Amino acid sequence: MALTNLLLIITLTIWAEARGEPWAGKLAVASVIVNRARERDLTWEQVCFQPKQFSCWNNGGKKLWKQYETGECERNPAWRECVKIVRMLIDGILPATKFNHYHNPQLCQPAWAQKLRNVKQIGNHVFGTL
Repeated sequence: MALTNLLLIITLTIWAEARGEPWAGKLAVASVIVNRARERDLTWEQVCFQPKQFSCWNNGGKKLWKQYETGECERNPAWRECVKIVRMLIDGILPATKFNHYHNPQLCQPAWAQKLRNVKQIGNHVFGTL
């Protein structure tokens, strides 16, 4: 399933951040990307690559690129869901949430998490707005 570079970056980001999450969790990660792009006047790709925003791209995403190049991503059942979400975004079907931040409280407790509003737990992640 060939994707343009931009679509690939977004798909990889959603897959890496939420592949073990339900559909709603994957959609919420996409929502964070879209909302940050709007708020910061950036492209979706620029949002994905902002330093220390999406852990999958830390260190240049070397591990993630390797997973993609070896076909690990496409063999994972969650990959098709991530591609479907990105295609929906391209078709103008945008997420209906206002989320612009999320974290997994089992893995980290960022300082900003205490300031989140409109908090909602979806799968292993806590989403909200700052």
